Amino acid sequence: MRTRERVRPQAAFDTLVERWRPYAGLVYFHLLLHGLVERGDVDA
Repeated sequence: MRTRERVRPQAAFDTLVERWRPYAGLVYFHLLLHGLVERGDVDA
C-alpha cells in the first residue's frame, strides 16, 4: 500500500515536467545564471 502512495506523486510530477521537456536547456541555463548572480560571479 505504501508503494502505491509513492507512485502517484511521481506520476503527477512526470506529467507536469513532461510539458517543459522542450525547454529543459532554457530552464537549466536560467537556473545556472541565477546561481552565478547569487554568488556574485556575474552582474545582472
